[in-house]
Amino acid sequence: MLSTFFKSTVRIQALLDDPAGGLFEGFAQALSETGYSTTTARRYLRAAEHLSCWSDRHGIPVCNLNEQSLARFERHLRPRYNHANQARMVHGARVFLTHLRDARIVAASAIKQPVDEPPLLSAFCQWMREHLWVGNSQELHDRSPHVRAIPDR
Repeated sequence: MLSTFFKSTVRIQALLDDPAGGLFEGFAQALSETGYSTTTARRYLRAAEHLSCWSDRHGIPVCNLNEQSLARFERHLRPRYNHANQARMVHGARVFLTHLRDARIVAASAIKQPVDEPPLLSAFCQWMREHLWVGNSQELHDRSPHVRAIPDR
């Protein structure tokens, strides 16, 4: 599934050689099945790779990642990224950890459960996917300044 989002065999091999490389294939499949665009999926896979490298350097196995380690990862990013890129990186890392929780690789209690979307927003996003080929509400949120005005939950 990584080949769905990356054409370079060198890049794919670099992801597979990562300490958590074996998990990226399933993550890529989940992103594809959910309908994420190539750009967004690449961003999330890069965030997952960065989190994996960071956790490896700090001696934290991926299966032991949790909210506290995600907060430490965010602090690590502060001097390296501007606010918007830092927020995207942390969000991508959280999407990866949510995938790992759903795949039962990390404990369910390690990561906050996602808040259900309001039914109207879910219906709107479904309409957008069917009619305009938009992947999901987060992707819609990333693209639309009007949706960004809706306060986060």
